[in-house]
Amino acid sequence: MAHAQSRGLELAVGLALPATLGLVALERACGAAAVRTWRIHRRRYAATAQALMWLALGLPAHVLTKALSPAFFRARRLR
Repeated sequence: MAHAQSRGLELAVGLALPATLGLVALERACGAAAVRTWRIHRRRYAATAQALMWLALGLPAHVLTKALSPAFFRARRLR
């Protein structure tokens, strides 16, 4: 079980960190695309980009929570 948990964490971090870095790097471009696509007013452009950045920064924590919770609840059930 420890090996499977370790492998799961490697995959989770290996996928979440590049995705986070990419979203943070492209926050302005994604915000501009949202303005063009969904006709968001220009004043909301910065807020849209900032919201995307904060969501991207929370992505690794969310992924790690999803990866670690099955082992945590399994260990609690075994006691």
